[in-house]
Amino acid sequence: MTTFKYTAQDSQAQQHFGSIEAKNRKDVVQQLRMKKWIVLELSIAKDGLTERPAQVRLAPKWIPISTKDIVSMLKQLRVMVRSGLSLHNAISNIEKECSKPQLKNKLKDVSFLIQSGKTFSEALAEQNKLLSTTAIRIIETAEKTGQMEQALDRVAEAMLFWAKLKKKTLMAMMYPGIVLLMAVVANSYLVFVFVPDLYDKILKPMGKPLPPLTQWLVNFSNFGKENWLLIMIGIFASIAAFIAINRIPRGQRFIERLLLRFPVIGKAVLMSTLAKFAGTMSVMLNSGISILESLNSVSNMGNLSIFQNVFTTAETRIMSGMSLREAIQNPYFPPSMYGIISAGETSGVLHESFDELERYYSEELEALIDVITNLLSPCILITVGIVVGVVYIAMFSAIVAYI
Repeated sequence: MTTFKYTAQDSQAQQHFGSIEAKNRKDVVQQLRMKKWIVLELSIAKDGLTERPAQVRLAPKWIPISTKDIVSMLKQLRVMVRSGLSLHNAISNIEKECSKPQLKNKLKDVSFLIQSGKTFSEALAEQNKLLSTTAIRIIETAEKTGQMEQALDRVAEAMLFWAKLKKKTLMAMMYPGIVLLMAVVANSYLVFVFVPDLYDKILKPMGKPLPPLTQWLVNFSNFGKENWLLIMIGIFASIAAFIAINRIPRGQRFIERLLLRFPVIGKAVLMSTLAKFAGTMSVMLNSGISILESLNSVSNMGNLSIFQNVFTTAETRIMSGMSLREAIQNPYFPPSMYGIISAGETSGVLHESFDELERYYSEELEALIDVITNLLSPCILITVGIVVGVVYIAMFSAIVAYI
């Protein structure tokens, strides 16, 4: 048997100190849990001395707060709240064990603000980019309804889902991105280095006229070499013009309409918007937030301006007496969505209807991402093959014509 020194806290937030004999640390935790105590510190006592607890090793200060860090923090907070620990003490305990300096500082600020008399949601609102406005609003409602545990769980699950989807998309696009980069480098070398050298060293000294395809390729290569600076300026000017047009409301809507009409990619953008819309509405309605407040949060989520206008005007339409189904009418939304929303409004379980829509559109989005990534690689390889083929045909046709 080993003697352990412990610091524990009961459901009334009172701390208890003492020692206990047990086989291992797990046995100590089980014994203290039988008293409904939460273990804060635990160490081995040797010869009247207490083993110094291990210090939390902090990560470098420049490492940003990730979604995984926030989800982990919310899940720990949910467990502690369920155990009866006060929010202030729970956040303080998480802050002590946190290894990310940036998150640690924000948790310190939250703990201080709560101790100063502010609510949890008010303290979170003052922490820039820690949680979204939607998440803070859900927590604010939970403070009024007493469903903090469920609210923390909903926010964590929603953040985890979108983080996984984003990671999956980035991982799926990595291979096509590498292939595209290599294709650009290889084709640039062929057209702007290999072709001019071959012409200057082999074809030009022969003094014979070139076949049309070869002559066109040589002219194109020479133009690129002689005007590369103008080409680069043109590319950067085009990017700047695109950004400037996108900042004008009419120009932004025009670009968004083109994007939505683009095959496969347009549908993926639409499915992403609908999945976020349905997921946010489901979580907020299930948390006791009104339809108007939920729509207000959806309109501030950073969607395309076309859809932001739909959700913003929907609030006014609902206040004038329209149903939600009628208020969000839009030519880009699929008709099947309106039927499910209407059924939810009629039956009084609108949050369940949005939950079903989120699952459906999320599955559609994942399937479309797979299609895009599976199509992108072959398209890039085919493009590379065409360029290489044109170069070789042009060169060999010239060599054969000179023989």
